[in-house]
Amino acid sequence: MLNTNPAKQLHVAEFVQEGNDVLQIMEDANPVTLLFKKQYDAYKGVFKEVDDVYKLSLGSPLTKTLIDLDFKRDNIFMGICFITDGNFKSWEPAVVANAQLIIDSINVFGRGIVDENYQSESADLKGLIDSWEADPNLLAALTSLHLDKWKAELKTTNELFMKTFTERAKADGVKDALATIKQLRTKADAAWVKLENVLNGKMEEFEDDEVKAPLYNELAHSLNQVFDKYDTLISQRKGRFAAKKEKDKKPVTPPANN
Repeated sequence: MLNTNPAKQLHVAEFVQEGNDVLQIMEDANPVTLLFKKQYDAYKGVFKEVDDVYKLSLGSPLTKTLIDLDFKRDNIFMGICFITDGNFKSWEPAVVANAQLIIDSINVFGRGIVDENYQSESADLKGLIDSWEADPNLLAALTSLHLDKWKAELKTTNELFMKTFTERAKADGVKDALATIKQLRTKADAAWVKLENVLNGKMEEFEDDEVKAPLYNELAHSLNQVFDKYDTLISQRKGRFAAKKEKDKKPVTPPANN
């Protein structure tokens, strides 16, 4: 069976490189022989669009900054959702009540915020944060669930994204290219799910086939090696980020007087 593809957690450059690695492995395995040609072609087609637009967008120095900021705010928002969902399962009524307040406030805008275009996502995140900051009960709930720092970081990141986007979107093609990449990544993720489902189904169907079973096993092994490599990259990045945050917390010791 295939391990989980970490593509959604990858930065755009990493997403493009991983996709190329995956497509090459699949091509070498022969999609016709292993009966996943239709789904392979669909994924390859969408991925090629992502790759083409990304290469064009590299002409602007703004691209990486804006993509990274968008990736960061998406992760923070989803992190808040996941933490709140976890607290909603608490055995403590007060914790559940606070989690419910935050969940209800998020549901006003919907969790699909991260799939919206840049302008809509920026506006909705600002609206959500404003609603939190205008309601003492919501602020207290965020603090109780230790999400006040998450809220502050989301606000800072979203404001920086909006400022950068507004100031520099005048550059030819940058605005459209960035929006297109995000939309195409969503399509590519959906195409991958269909391809993955077919592959896992075929592996199970032919698990006792003396000819095809070894071919499917080899394909799964090669793909899982790629996924493991990028999982390690993600883990290392998170480790560096956590270490930096911890370092930033430490007070600076003033030099001793001579």
